[in-house]
Amino acid sequence: MWRILSFDHSLSALLFLLFACTSVITVEPDAISPGHQQPTDVADAGPMQLESLVKKLPQKGDKKEILISYLAAVPTLMGEIDQYLLNISASNSGQSSSKDRESFSKKLNQIVRCLTTDSYVSVVSGALVAAIVEINNDPDLIPEYQLKYVFGNTCGNDSHSTRLFMEHWQAGARVFIGPEKNCKTEAAMAGSQNLPLISYRCNDQDVSRDDYHYRTFARTVPPAGEIFKAFMSLMKQHDWRKFSVVYDVRKGRTKNELFETLRRMMDAENKFEEHKFEIMNVSRLEFSKMDISAPQDIQSIVNAIESTKQTTRIYLTFDNVRLFRTMLSIMGSMGLTEQGYMLIYVDTNYDWLDVYHAMNNHFLRNTMTYLHHSWDANNSSDRKMLDYAQSALSIIPTPVKLNSERFYNFWKKAGDYMHYFGVQKTVNLKGNRIACYLYDAVYLYARAIQELVDEFGSDRAYDPTADGKAIIDRIVNKKYRKDDFNFMFLLSNNSNEFIFG
Repeated sequence: MWRILSFDHSLSALLFLLFACTSVITVEPDAISPGHQQPTDVADAGPMQLESLVKKLPQKGDKKEILISYLAAVPTLMGEIDQYLLNISASNSGQSSSKDRESFSKKLNQIVRCLTTDSYVSVVSGALVAAIVEINNDPDLIPEYQLKYVFGNTCGNDSHSTRLFMEHWQAGARVFIGPEKNCKTEAAMAGSQNLPLISYRCNDQDVSRDDYHYRTFARTVPPAGEIFKAFMSLMKQHDWRKFSVVYDVRKGRTKNELFETLRRMMDAENKFEEHKFEIMNVSRLEFSKMDISAPQDIQSIVNAIESTKQTTRIYLTFDNVRLFRTMLSIMGSMGLTEQGYMLIYVDTNYDWLDVYHAMNNHFLRNTMTYLHHSWDANNSSDRKMLDYAQSALSIIPTPVKLNSERFYNFWKKAGDYMHYFGVQKTVNLKGNRIACYLYDAVYLYARAIQELVDEFGSDRAYDPTADGKAIIDRIVNKKYRKDDFNFMFLLSNNSNEFIFG
């Protein structure tokens, strides 16, 4: 589900238009079960965390233990700061060799990269433990099994994620939850072992169950390119067929996956359209600073607009709100917003709860400046943005709201478990989709195992936890009813959502 966000002069006036997207299956929400186990005060391990590495599905009492591999990027040192400080002291001593100092410098750079990685998952990882605790306490859901997890901090490094995947597989993991943005390698590795991988945030467009290599893959998060369905619907609604694209790429990279997805979707759409969609110009920009404050970065955007304004009236950009804000400011200063030009922004990661936060903390205000230099200053660039914004539209996912007691309690419980991942607990509750996707991934897996147990329970030689394809087949391409079990994302939105293969 996506929303079209139309900006107006007033901070309180935003027009939301809803565009439905076709998907695979319908699911319904359920309630969180009451009376769950509360986290203990120990700081070294979570309540269901792996105690020791195992090579096979172990037996604990009358239950078999299923090990869940959880791969995520969390910007934390996980309690090893004392050792890091000792290493720093040793590396600066006169007795250390140049080779030692080089080795430590490399490790220090790795630490810095880990601490500066995307912190989004830091506040959602508790949802994994919340789901595990609930399932283990549910007498009607896989009562023959006990769930445990082993956590691997990828620090946003693809090669590190692959190594952790192999370590967890060797330890006996039977299901992989994660990793995040890139999951192609891990999905293929899981498929080769016929083990399920359920992603809660992977946006890789090329990973699909249509490919044999990814036959044991599913995701609770829609592929990032799904949002372009809403963009195409918007364009068709207004009979807009031509537009120009301005997007950025990371330093050293030549492609942007979202742009490649847009081209594929547009080519597919044009097969059935009499009036074809056409990209008039493409401007691929590489910025020296993330905040796009360097003069050469701003000039590159000016050049992109100057060189294309004669051949286009509609500009599209995506997934970089600073680029959107800078483009809108430049277009306004050029007078283009008064001449019928339009800027459309597609944001796959938007998660603010209301109009106030959208305007003040995301779209229009430069959050790098103080408020008295922003809205309060009559001639500030932010005040001008309010006028420019009449020529801008944004397509965003439907924001998650804490609009029910059950969902509020779920998010509170997830917050209680955050410290098991090296993250300080916060009292500021702000629900988001990723926590819901993560929670749902664990529940989907448990429900699929239960279905296989019900179907093949009489066959003692059959191990449902080792049949990844059968597990995924029972997750995707199937309609779920409200009475089946609870989906937090649906509960938070009172809407239907789909599981993607």
